[in-house]
Amino acid sequence: MEKVHDYLEISFYEYDFCNIKQVTFEDDKFHGIYGDHKIKSKVESKVSVAKDVLGSKICDAIYERHKWYFKYFNYEK
Repeated sequence: MEKVHDYLEISFYEYDFCNIKQVTFEDDKFHGIYGDHKIKSKVESKVSVAKDVLGSKICDAIYERHKWYFKYFNYEK
C-alpha cells in the first residue's frame, strides 16, 4: 500500500486488513447475479478452484502462455 500512496502522492495511512467495516449498503436485487456488495471483515487469500472449473489442460495452457505473469506476481502454478 505504501507504493500506491507514493504513486498517488498522498500521505500514508495505516490499514487494518483484519477489521474492515462495511459503510455502504446496496440493494443487490437490481444487480442480478453480480450484485453481491457485502464486504468481508477480513482480507484473506482464497484457494484457487481454477482446475476444478477449467480443468488441468486449460490451466496448464494458460500457465505456459503467461509464465511471466505468474512469475511477476509470485503466483504458483
